[in-house]
Amino acid sequence: MSDAPAVPDSPDLVVCGDGLARPRWAASDPLLREYYDTEWGMPVRDERGVFERVSLEAFQSGLSWATILRKRPAFREAFANFAIAKGRVEELTARVGEMRDWLKNEFRTTEPDLKIELLPTDASSVVMEKEPQGRLINLLLALPHGAIEFSREIPGLVETSTNLASIKKIEGNRLFIATSQRSSVDSAKDYICASVAACFRLAGCTVEHSDGYPGWAPNPESPILDVTVEAYRRLFCTRPVVRAIHAGLECGLFLEKYPRLDMVSFGPTIRGAHSPEERISIETVQKFWELLLAVLENAPMA
Repeated sequence: MSDAPAVPDSPDLVVCGDGLARPRWAASDPLLREYYDTEWGMPVRDERGVFERVSLEAFQSGLSWATILRKRPAFREAFANFAIAKGRVEELTARVGEMRDWLKNEFRTTEPDLKIELLPTDASSVVMEKEPQGRLINLLLALPHGAIEFSREIPGLVETSTNLASIKKIEGNRLFIATSQRSSVDSAKDYICASVAACFRLAGCTVEHSDGYPGWAPNPESPILDVTVEAYRRLFCTRPVVRAIHAGLECGLFLEKYPRLDMVSFGPTIRGAHSPEERISIETVQKFWELLLAVLENAPMA
């Protein structure tokens, strides 16, 4: 009797060194393997866990999931530099100690290693005055952030989101605050853009909008989707996993010009998208080409 692991029937599964079969995307990267083994497909029901997942999903838009997992620890870290009168240092130390105690108690289950430290640092040459500081803090508290609306047709799919991207100091002691709004529904994107802009204007800021991707709502009854699924099944003897993702795709640009166009989006496997590690799986290029030809041969004519 051989102790060799059985070869899985599906070409999309790989037998790993521990003898367990995993999807190709989770077979080589240790971080993705750990995620697949301990979290992927597992229900998350507690409020903090759901909030973390929604936040990670929102930031994932257009990026590989491996990139987000590598940055995951940074989502739990925050730093702030501030100035205080020398005579109030003891008062501040006591207040921070009180805050540390109740936060560690509140998060004792979900963040048992929570650390809050108060450390001296070099004095900054620029300090924000009290009035604009108050307006900035009120703005950040008022700004919507994260998932705003979920799809009514596809459970768990984020339909509309808004994210605070960055706050940077620019020339003239001014702040440049960038946000990002996405939605598969144009009217929903327009609404959240207006909502975010209103917060900035109430804070006395100047607002500018840049071009973005138009919405592309998923169509589960798409004829070309059926053709693509069947072509994939015939070519590779397995049914593909069809997903709708919350990201900007060029399909929305085509749909803006041709509103009745029926579309699907597929391509070779890309790892580390939008990062210095971005690369393409060469073996999947041939697979993509064969599927493209099969879809074109069987696509319904208008």
